[in-house]
Amino acid sequence: RDLAVIVDSAVLAGTVLSLISGQELVAEAVLFDVYTGDNLPAGKCSLAYHIHFQSPDKTLDAEEVGQALKDIVQTLEREVNAQLRQ
Repeated sequence: RDLAVIVDSAVLAGTVLSLISGQELVAEAVLFDVYTGDNLPAGKCSLAYHIHFQSPDKTLDAEEVGQALKDIVQTLEREVNAQLRQ
């Protein structure tokens, strides 16, 4: 799955990556885009990540991956004041 969030420009992409990677079902997360431009407020940037979900015990269904993604978004909102980029 891909996830793009808007954060303050002072937030390090590595910090966001660590928060994503720390979630239980995340096998791998990779930053693939950093955007700053006219469509974003001053002092903000968009960070986009490819996230690979995997369970050591079973095949994940769409609902489980969706919940894991929701948990990641809530963690990012809480920890770095991120907003999901639509």
